[in-house]
Amino acid sequence: MGWVEEQFERRLQSGTRNTAEEAEQEKRFEVLAEQRWSELVSGLQDDMEEYRQLGGDADLRQISETEYRMSNDPTGTAAKIIVDLSAHTIQYTFESEKQDVAVPEGGFFSIRRSGRSAGLYSADQQITPEQARRMILEPILFPNPPRVM
Repeated sequence: MGWVEEQFERRLQSGTRNTAEEAEQEKRFEVLAEQRWSELVSGLQDDMEEYRQLGGDADLRQISETEYRMSNDPTGTAAKIIVDLSAHTIQYTFESEKQDVAVPEGGFFSIRRSGRSAGLYSADQQITPEQARRMILEPILFPNPPRVM
């Protein structure tokens, strides 16, 4: 075997190992991203429960494995969150349930590697799980009152 063939074989084997290692790392990251999603949903459930215990009227429903909907009938607002684990994103949108209620635009969080774990990012800034929950829940639980001009 000549040096060209040796180099070719070495690189071919190295590429195979790297691809396998990359696939394993991606699989591990998918598990971390799924854990981050579960933690976010669990925190939202806790926040909504606390709101109800304080006398608020809000509801959180699971639509599917990847989608949840939160609503607050008295304020006429709702929010929906959808995770795309393969894209490492969580999208949130707001909906008005009453004709005269304005809601903010939604957005998304990216789930990125953060050391040995997965972190949530909004507009390229790392945020805590509590900050993410507040961004989703404040507009529906504590909307700004309409301004009188």
